[in-house]
Amino acid sequence: MPLETVQMMLGHTKIATTQIYADVDEEKILDDTFDLEEKLELKRARVKEHLQSSGTII
Repeated sequence: MPLETVQMMLGHTKIATTQIYADVDEEKILDDTFDLEEKLELKRARVKEHLQSSGTII
């Protein structure tokens, strides 16, 4: 997402303020991505289980 869009969403008048919040290290991004992937896998498994138990063909 462009930094300017984030700036507008947060209501910052200066892009420098937004840049402070945008300084996220790569390890944090990888950790968050891994956590999201785990949550999505669990959700997919629950949906699949629900569909199978209701007799829906998948």
